[in-house]
Amino acid sequence: MEPTPLLAGDRGWARAAALGCLLSLALPAAGLAAERRYKVTVDSLPTGATVYLEAREAGALGSTPHVFQLKPGTYTVILEAEGYEALSKSITVKRKAASFTFTLTKKPSPSTLALEAASGSGLEGSVVKVNGKETGKLPVTLSLQPGRYLIEVTRDGYETYSKWVDMGGAERRKLVVALVKSAAATGALLVSSNIVGAEVFMEGKRVDTAPTLIEKLNPGKYTVEVRAKGYLVKQQEATVEAGKTSKLFLQLDPDQATVAASTGTLQVLASHKEVEVLVDGQTKGTAPVKVEGLAEGTHVVEGRKAGHKSAEQTVAIKKGELATIKLTLHELEAQVRTGALRVISPTLGAEVFIDGKLAGKTPLLRHQLDPGPHFVAVRAKGHEEVIQTVEVKPGQIAELQAVLKKSAAPPPPTVVKAPAKKEEPKVEPRGLSSFGAHLMPAGSFTADVSLGFTHIFEGRMTAGFFSKGPIGMDGGIEFRTFGALSEIGMHAKLRLYRSSLFAIGTLFAFGGGGGPSGRTTAYAKLGVVSSLWFKQLVTFTARAYFDFYTDRLCPGDPSPSEVPACSAPQPDFTPRQMRERFGGARFLLSAILEVPVSRRIGLFALFEGAPGQGNRQAFTDRFVELMPESDPAVYFRVGASFKY
Repeated sequence: MEPTPLLAGDRGWARAAALGCLLSLALPAAGLAAERRYKVTVDSLPTGATVYLEAREAGALGSTPHVFQLKPGTYTVILEAEGYEALSKSITVKRKAASFTFTLTKKPSPSTLALEAASGSGLEGSVVKVNGKETGKLPVTLSLQPGRYLIEVTRDGYETYSKWVDMGGAERRKLVVALVKSAAATGALLVSSNIVGAEVFMEGKRVDTAPTLIEKLNPGKYTVEVRAKGYLVKQQEATVEAGKTSKLFLQLDPDQATVAASTGTLQVLASHKEVEVLVDGQTKGTAPVKVEGLAEGTHVVEGRKAGHKSAEQTVAIKKGELATIKLTLHELEAQVRTGALRVISPTLGAEVFIDGKLAGKTPLLRHQLDPGPHFVAVRAKGHEEVIQTVEVKPGQIAELQAVLKKSAAPPPPTVVKAPAKKEEPKVEPRGLSSFGAHLMPAGSFTADVSLGFTHIFEGRMTAGFFSKGPIGMDGGIEFRTFGALSEIGMHAKLRLYRSSLFAIGTLFAFGGGGGPSGRTTAYAKLGVVSSLWFKQLVTFTARAYFDFYTDRLCPGDPSPSEVPACSAPQPDFTPRQMRERFGGARFLLSAILEVPVSRRIGLFALFEGAPGQGNRQAFTDRFVELMPESDPAVYFRVGASFKY
């Protein structure tokens, strides 16, 4: 028997291939060719935005939702829509299909500010400046975006008219300007800083907070100093000229000693070389690596390396301390390949039995056979039966030449049976459960869609991995969103015990995502799950688990698109705390009921809560308008399951 190259598979393994496609969504594919392109879908909220790739000058490619065919790498996607701010985002295409959805921010409606000279003052033609820039002469109507502006009106022989104006969206306002003749030639100084609210001192005396306009200053030189907590003091000399407004901008640098005292350091080691280290989803280099300046609290650390299963740990960071962890990665198991068997005989049309089952007639070529020994029987009427064990190797075609001798009398029928294999009891599709501890059988999967609170929409796919006696495992991927934050992750259940009615196991999940205005989130779940199975159809499940989370709800630096709470004074948080991560762990209890309505469709309802525990800030109206005033700590979902 000479091995020959493996030919294409038959349709008998279509269902296994479908399961392989599902699992490829959760595990990175290895060994794909570098030149292969992947399907990448770019969508927006709202849809219909014009799509550009890399540069606007390259021309529009279409409108959202738009599908690209891209090689692995990093690209810049630009989205533009009428009435919305232009959005430029970097996306990373890995060796699998991907989908990206971006939320566009509406442009604020402009406001109108009309400036007129006081009746009979004769001040028409006076110069008007906005934030120090000349914009026209009285009378004038200005179109301004929402924000704070310094309005100045100047005229020779008159004192400068100055007024800070806070303009809201689509606001209409009118100012009547009356100038006072100047008694003496004085000047003004506009002091600003990169830290809004920093204290401003002139000649050693506190004046105001930045930005501020200091008026009626005699011409000359002044020493100006700006101070802010956590930053080094900045001092500079400014010159004031008569009849003019001078400008001074002071850039404050962080006080590294203060930063070091208020943050912690993490040392990450790994079991392999060239392991990429990510902290809270952000790349920090390759192990061994020291990550400094981490905020006090819980952080998620992940290690990645091609050909290995990613490793993840949650670590608690304390101020002024060094924490050290080691990530242990394991190589991915090689994919099991199949072999083939060719049976030829001078007696054409002889029946061929493989492992006791009729496979066809000679000549026969049978694909997709598991590696190992197989019992082959070849028989024809009026001939002696040929029985032989054939070894099938992965990626090869084993060959059997069966020479059947004629017999004097017809031989009695012989059935060669393969060793009996203990199989799991088959489950009627109606009884498949997405959430239960009885698990999904290998070869089956469900797709769930649901609505609820706090996450408005959630989609899940769950497939069976293996089941041997009481031990088994299933898992899949999930996506959920409530607009301000969207998350994608992986979930799995490990069964430890089962009977015909009851099962118990463990659950674990992890994932992350983000939203507009620099928001990011990451989570990890670990707990237990138990289920009661009524007539192998209706499933009631109870869960108890810890939910570890970390949310960034305000960008690190002030942004025009951030929510008002990020820049407004808060009674229970300092401005610095508002721009740091909110993280913690909560203990949740869940109850889930799954009821089939047909062979392929079922309904489910989920209720869970975090009794006696504090707010998760992402679930309050301070940061998300659709949320209640405080986190109710009680959540629900209703949805449908599609079973295959």
